[in-house]
Amino acid sequence: MRRSCHTTALALVLLVALASSDISASPALCAATALRATSALPAAATKQQRAETVIALCAHASGAGPALCWLALPSQVRQQRELTSALLRVCRDALDTIPAECFVQWRKLAAFAPRAVVRATAADAAEVCSEFRGSLDALSTCAQQSPTSLGPALRFRMCRHATSADKVQWALSCAKQLVAIHGVSAETVARACALADASASPQECVIAAGRQLRWMDEGSKAHLCERAGSSEPVRCALALRRFSTTSRAAGAAGLEQEPIDVAQICRGTRNAALTAACVATVPTKSFTLPQLVRLCSGAASPSAEVVEAPLPASRCVEAAKKLLNVFANSDIDTHAAALIFQLCDGTTSSGPTDCMQALRYDQTLSTTQRVQLCSRAQSSSPQDSYLKLRYLIHTKKLSMDGALALCAQAQSLAPALCATELARVASTAFVELYAATLCGQAASSAPVQCFRRAPSSFSDPAKAALCRLADSDAPGDCARVTTTRIPNAMQKAELCHRAQSTAPAACAMAAPFGMQPALVVALCRSASSESPAQCARTIAVSSQISWETLAELCADAVSTTPAHCLLHRVRQQRGAVTRSLVLECRAVVPVPASLEIAQVSYRCRQLVPKCRLSVQLRVHDQFGVEMQSWTGGYLRVSVTPTEGTAPEAGDRVLHGPTHAPIINGSAAFTDIFFIEPGEFVVTFGPAAAPTLLSITEKVARIRIHEDAQERLRSRRCRALFAQLECGADRTEQPGPSANDTVGEVFHLFELPSRHYLDVLGCEGFWLEHSGGMRVLGATSTRFVLAIHHASYRFLTNARVPSAGMSAWACLGLDEGANRSQIRHAYHRKSLEWHPDKWSGASTRSLQGRAAQVYARVTLAYNELLQDAVTTTAAASRAGRATSVTMQETVLSILRGVRNGAYYGSKVRAPHAFVMIFLFQNGTVRQKLRGVVRLTFEHSKNLALFVGTYKSVLALLRHTQELREGPATALVGKPAAHWHAAVAGGVGGYLVWGKYSSVNYQIVMYLFSRVLISAVKVLAARGYKPFVDHKFNKVYPALATVVWAAVMWLYENERQTLHPSLSKSMDFLYDETCRWANGLADFVPSPLSAAVWLLMWMEF
Repeated sequence: MRRSCHTTALALVLLVALASSDISASPALCAATALRATSALPAAATKQQRAETVIALCAHASGAGPALCWLALPSQVRQQRELTSALLRVCRDALDTIPAECFVQWRKLAAFAPRAVVRATAADAAEVCSEFRGSLDALSTCAQQSPTSLGPALRFRMCRHATSADKVQWALSCAKQLVAIHGVSAETVARACALADASASPQECVIAAGRQLRWMDEGSKAHLCERAGSSEPVRCALALRRFSTTSRAAGAAGLEQEPIDVAQICRGTRNAALTAACVATVPTKSFTLPQLVRLCSGAASPSAEVVEAPLPASRCVEAAKKLLNVFANSDIDTHAAALIFQLCDGTTSSGPTDCMQALRYDQTLSTTQRVQLCSRAQSSSPQDSYLKLRYLIHTKKLSMDGALALCAQAQSLAPALCATELARVASTAFVELYAATLCGQAASSAPVQCFRRAPSSFSDPAKAALCRLADSDAPGDCARVTTTRIPNAMQKAELCHRAQSTAPAACAMAAPFGMQPALVVALCRSASSESPAQCARTIAVSSQISWETLAELCADAVSTTPAHCLLHRVRQQRGAVTRSLVLECRAVVPVPASLEIAQVSYRCRQLVPKCRLSVQLRVHDQFGVEMQSWTGGYLRVSVTPTEGTAPEAGDRVLHGPTHAPIINGSAAFTDIFFIEPGEFVVTFGPAAAPTLLSITEKVARIRIHEDAQERLRSRRCRALFAQLECGADRTEQPGPSANDTVGEVFHLFELPSRHYLDVLGCEGFWLEHSGGMRVLGATSTRFVLAIHHASYRFLTNARVPSAGMSAWACLGLDEGANRSQIRHAYHRKSLEWHPDKWSGASTRSLQGRAAQVYARVTLAYNELLQDAVTTTAAASRAGRATSVTMQETVLSILRGVRNGAYYGSKVRAPHAFVMIFLFQNGTVRQKLRGVVRLTFEHSKNLALFVGTYKSVLALLRHTQELREGPATALVGKPAAHWHAAVAGGVGGYLVWGKYSSVNYQIVMYLFSRVLISAVKVLAARGYKPFVDHKFNKVYPALATVVWAAVMWLYENERQTLHPSLSKSMDFLYDETCRWANGLADFVPSPLSAAVWLLMWMEF
């Protein structure tokens, strides 16, 4: 029986659908959705009643929204027959489930109300919920917290505009304040507080109206105070009341004493005096109430001030009366009042009356026609346009009414010029019927150009619809494209209306088959590409997704993202498609979310070390769709060996570019290669860029096979290397080469000439794996090979500190050496193994290994010093080192003063000598005195600073030892990490705090070094973004910024630069703009010439 009932109902609904709509089966879809649940309809209803309910619900549905709304209602609510009409009112025009959820909220609010009250207020709740589009949470909060004295219906009606938490608070504050006041009805509270917000607080208005407007009924008071921000509407009503009474007492025509009239005029006014002044000036008896409201209700703006001059509306009325020959004190007849209202309605300036004045003596226009032309004129454009069209009127190519319709509210002469050009190319009938439509709001003659390009098969109405508001001839070109999907000319005109290219036509041809022409037009009429059609084709039409939904979803789409979003949400939620879901997916923006390896290629038979590899990746959005239009940002690649794969320490596993730009949704890493065999985990991820942080890293495992040929070559070359004969004490300097530094020492080896072919095959291997050894020359019997002495030391491990050595052996010391010997040995080893000493052309490849050795030497030095400090501390605790510690402290301070004075003189003297003798004038004695003065100041300040620094450290050390016992740090070194900062700050304030040219130069030098060191510290500790960039890669950008800044300062703010820097830059950039000495200004100096000549000679 139930299935029979459903079948009957569905058949009836289908009949109604076919009778009322010929483009869609949406009513049938709605009915099928409504019958899905067994309790969708009242259980006690007959088959006929159920069919009628479904017909009433879905007859005019544009989708499954009404059925989804119906199904969202609780079954116990649907079973109540007395609520059926209210429920149908709620869901009949629903697009989603929000109206049903709104009605459920009202039902919860009225749960304890009598059934009679529920039945009586259900219709009001249905009316509120059918139009509700706000926040359900805000509605529920507002309705539950509002005063209970209002009753469920009024509470619900008051809260229907509460779309956010702020509006809820404003409405509740208004209601609670008004409920506490005696005499304010619940209806007034609900109506007045419904629209309360930050700009409208009606409490003051309602309170003032209750006290001062006793002659006004409650409904009028509520209407008066809606959207009121103060008590100005009440003052306005009182002023109009007094004006009406005075007018009647004087025998004049006053305002009618209807409270609703006064409330409608004064509603929302921000300035009562201005509104009352407008009513007093305008003859109220001559105008109807709606006309009076239109003229005076908007007279006072929030920023308006009370002035004695008439308002624009009243001023316009007075001027219009004179222009229409109406005497000042005489009554205005109905016809004149209608003309005056038409002229002055909505005016904000004197434009309409100025236009009427300009056409006052034009005998070809009647008064009604002049009013029609000048209504709402903002400038002289309407009358100028009309005068421009007089020739067309006289030649009867355009009627008077057509010209007036065309020129009314014209903002320029463009409509008239457009109509004039249209008259040259179109028939008189077309110009008469469609000139106003085509050219009325034209900004140029583009509509006429479009008309010329329109297909000849188009009818006149279709051409007018196509080219209205056109700004180019693109709509005509669009309409010329053959579009078999849209045979109707009017629909094709709607498709191409305001098109900027032929994209709408191309989109229509690419739209899914089966979509009705009207929906194709809705889908593609604003398309700039075929993206809307591609978006619609992405979704396979099913019982849940209709053509209407597709058209709404994909209109204006620039990609297929909305379609993929909808499919993703439907699969994820396993629910029906609602309008809210469609709107959500229309607004979705694709975001890079994942990476996919698209292609891997390499140039060898299998992946072996040094085999060039190319990897192409594609960027996908959050729905797994390739983002082909995405450009910007970089991807990075990193490699981690798996367990069991241990590449040589310090070597990079992967060589080649580690960053690749993203262009058109893809990034390519080319010419990358591994240098070791094994299994590796390769990770591709985003580089440091805010737009790519949402991308998930792509991880892949790769196996690099061992190269058998390379293994054989290595074995053969290493065996040949073992046969080298080293001559005793034979060291030479090889001949000049572009890759060698002059003066570097090489060790020589010999090999019999019978290994000629083997030497040629192994030279490249030795150059790479044997410290850069290469063939130097050959005799008839032997080959001579050369290797740099540094590489020779690494190959033979001759006196090279290694991890297996003890700290004493790393420094080349015997056990038991004192601290002075340790320091001297460390100084000697540092000079030998510091990486900067290995930056030559022949040793640059060994710089990394030298850095490792230098790190081992430094570690050994720190270890030995720590042992020495521990020994000294133990002796101190034993009572044997107290006097020695004091003595060493004093000696440390004295030695620091001596070294400071020495280093200051050593550094400053040559610098001052050069700068003074180059850039200062005076005798030789004066220049030498300047050199001595600057050198003495630098030497003195540096000596004082070192002495102050050491003294403060000693004082802090002594204080700490009194509190905590002997310190373990060396004498003269900080006992705690913060001691250095305190001592440096005290010394800096006392010594360097006094401004001078020397002090300023030193402080700025240290400031730049401190900034660079701070960046390196942050990078070493893993802080972003410093850890992502190496200093040698950032240095070019730093140099660019520094030089750009200093040159800008020199050219624009020269006074802010240091005098010495300014003098140097004057010599370089200012004096080079003058050459008064002729050729002598261009001859190189002897010193420069000598330096360049020596470098050319490779001295």
